[in-house]
Amino acid sequence: MQPAVLFALLSMALVGAADFVYKRAAVAGAAPSSFMLVQSWFFGATALTLALLTGTFRFHPALLLGPVAALTVFTGARTFLMSLRDGEASVNTPIFRLSFVVTVALAILFLGERLTLRKLGGFALASASILVLTAFPLGRLLRGTRGMALGRPLVLALAAMGCMGVLSFIYKVAALLGAAAPAFLFSQFCAFTLIALAHALWGERGLRLDRAVWLHAPAAGVFTSAGLICLMWGLQRGEASVVVPISQMSFVMTTLAATVVYREAFTLRKSLGLAAAALTILVFNA
Repeated sequence: MQPAVLFALLSMALVGAADFVYKRAAVAGAAPSSFMLVQSWFFGATALTLALLTGTFRFHPALLLGPVAALTVFTGARTFLMSLRDGEASVNTPIFRLSFVVTVALAILFLGERLTLRKLGGFALASASILVLTAFPLGRLLRGTRGMALGRPLVLALAAMGCMGVLSFIYKVAALLGAAAPAFLFSQFCAFTLIALAHALWGERGLRLDRAVWLHAPAAGVFTSAGLICLMWGLQRGEASVVVPISQMSFVMTTLAATVVYREAFTLRKSLGLAAAALTILVFNA
């Protein structure tokens, strides 16, 4: 297996575990900004620990992109949450997960990555896996929006998708410039935690560090940090148009975890979605 694909798979598994923790935190009623703040502490601690262990905790000019990444990921996450307030999760979540389309477009336009038939097949399979596993109501959506302007929730979901696609592109650029993954994510943390703290204090009128936050945020922070470090290690070794689509299929792990922990039914739809995800990995690893 190609090293870039291997790191992409590790990123997919770790971020999928984090997504599952997010789901449990949301069900438990954790306040979003307070949750993201505490999560960022453990995110930063994980990145710092790995930077020290790998001997990469040193300044590099590319680390200045860290605050840009922090603002991008915070904007994307908050915009996505706003899209869910008045919109449907079954519509907005798949759109959000298709952010790799933005990353791939940017990589082809600005980094000179080639668009091959094999990649097109991989993109199609990855998109199909996302739409099938999330039961995306394409027909109903088309009937509801035919002849109408896009609604605000849909626009917000598209904006969030754009932010997360740009975020992965920033990771690729930082990797090309020579930034070490743990050190870069620690620089992102330094800015992110200040943004999250300010939003929690003014946006949510104070911190709500309740039991739901402390039970879930630490694990989410560790899994997310480790997953993004693996993503950057993959981007250092391979093309963004291969690594990012695989890593974005983290919902596969979330689906499997929900099936085991919550004993959700393993339906034909889920089987087809997981099969498409497996084929995606095989195509990109060919």
